[in-house]
Amino acid sequence: MRRALERHGGTVEKFIGDAVVGVFGVPELHEDDALQAVRAAVAMCRQAELLDHELSERLGVRVAVRIGVNTGEVMVSGHGAQVRVNGEMVNVAARLQQTAAPGQIVIGGATRALVSGAVLLEPLAPKQLAGKSTPVPAWLVRDVDPDAGGIQRRMTAPLVAREAELRFLRGNFDHLRDSRMARIVTVYGEPGIGKSRLAHEFLGWAQSYAKVFTGRCPPFSQGVALGPLLGTLAELARGEQVEPGLRAAAEALGDGAVDHTADDVLWAARRLFEVAAAECPLILVLDDMQWAKPLLLAVIGQLAHSLRDVPVMLLCLTRLELLDSRPTWSGGILSAASALLAPLDREAAESLARSQFDVVLLGAGSAENGRAHRLLLQSIAETTRAACVAQACSIQRLDIARREFVFEAVAGQGEDSMIGRRYPSDRGIAGWTLLSRQSIVVDDVSVEPSFAKDVAESTGYVPRSIVAFPLIKDDAPVGVMEVLDYELDEERGIGCLEFVAPFAGQASIVLQLVERDRTVGEAVEADAELRELAALTSAFSALSEEKRQTAVRLLRLIRELM
Repeated sequence: MRRALERHGGTVEKFIGDAVVGVFGVPELHEDDALQAVRAAVAMCRQAELLDHELSERLGVRVAVRIGVNTGEVMVSGHGAQVRVNGEMVNVAARLQQTAAPGQIVIGGATRALVSGAVLLEPLAPKQLAGKSTPVPAWLVRDVDPDAGGIQRRMTAPLVAREAELRFLRGNFDHLRDSRMARIVTVYGEPGIGKSRLAHEFLGWAQSYAKVFTGRCPPFSQGVALGPLLGTLAELARGEQVEPGLRAAAEALGDGAVDHTADDVLWAARRLFEVAAAECPLILVLDDMQWAKPLLLAVIGQLAHSLRDVPVMLLCLTRLELLDSRPTWSGGILSAASALLAPLDREAAESLARSQFDVVLLGAGSAENGRAHRLLLQSIAETTRAACVAQACSIQRLDIARREFVFEAVAGQGEDSMIGRRYPSDRGIAGWTLLSRQSIVVDDVSVEPSFAKDVAESTGYVPRSIVAFPLIKDDAPVGVMEVLDYELDEERGIGCLEFVAPFAGQASIVLQLVERDRTVGEAVEADAELRELAALTSAFSALSEEKRQTAVRLLRLIRELM
């Protein structure tokens, strides 16, 4: 069990009788800790199955494990072998483990959100766990993709403002085709800046002229150091032109059937690349090179030297951390090139946002902006009501000056009459929620002292149950969200309280924007010059991209004249 945990980047926190507590992301955090925890759990179950088979045949003894996996914040004490973790997340993991049958792995909602793209899951009925007031969502692990990364990268967004970098990659490939010489090209960039998206665009063009192979370096010491390269060699070995002896040697390397040295891998790689590149150029993409082992970095550098007369592009995608561990990376290789991806400027970022989301990016306080924010707030209320199978959901803004709640969005009961209605902010469950800054679940309002029946009657609907969330932004109260007469959505397996919490967080943000729109709107109405400026802002936002650029140049000229 310890080996399975450590092989996937985990640490044994402690043994308690026949239980093992493993932690991931302590002391060093990785972006795929949740996925590696699930992989370790699967490996432990499979190891237990082998042990069970052996012991049952030899001694008639049966062995099985059951595992719970949960993700969240913990309190950490100690260091090294003495590290200890405590907190609610640890308790929930233990309770999930207790609900699993022998041989099963049960995971919580936060873990599921992080691994769903790489793990086959089966939803379970929400679990009523000790110490939890509401049922906890849970999923059963059925299988895990051994090759999937921890972050699912989306390649559907358009490539924006990367024309120069794309020309750089295409130019290097054209040089490789013309010279028939290998090139090692490194693209540096911060996480999420678009390295993979740029490579995807380039490969979409290049695959018409070359064969493409890919490899990825895991973020810790899982597997063999040369694993990302050995996988490609195994693919190349299946080519029709490969001699049987070379194919057998490459397959033995990939399977780990024989012990091998770096020289063995270099010999096989050069031979296989030579054979495959005789038909057309090759491109080998190595992602996440910041996590490559020193041996792999050394072999890739030597391979680039040895393939000088073979048309192979080694495209390495990496964060800048690679230069911390290998400051001379690709130095001394004549056919090496590199590029650094800089963050998108504001205009390019807005263009990308428009292509991905149905939003309008306008100046603060414009009428269009206010309408967009109110539509978004209403959408949050409607989605929350539908998800909770509730009779109503309302989002109420706190008017601090008048000490009143104002209904800004209503879905369900009262949606046609309640918008704009007010009542004192110190009344009812909403008032208690805002004062205490605590969410509350009231299953029966008739026995709840803070329930204000007269306020409910004034709305035309008196609920039986209420869930209320305080809406807090920048540590300041901005309002309250209430869900009336909710039910558990059994199909989704998610309790109302746990499902609504993230929507309440979104409502807090949008409600603050609505308040800003209202404040700025009042100022604009009182000032003729501000009204003119708002009109210009609205007109500017509606321009086409070409006209917008012309308008920006004109504004810059005006600024210079001023």
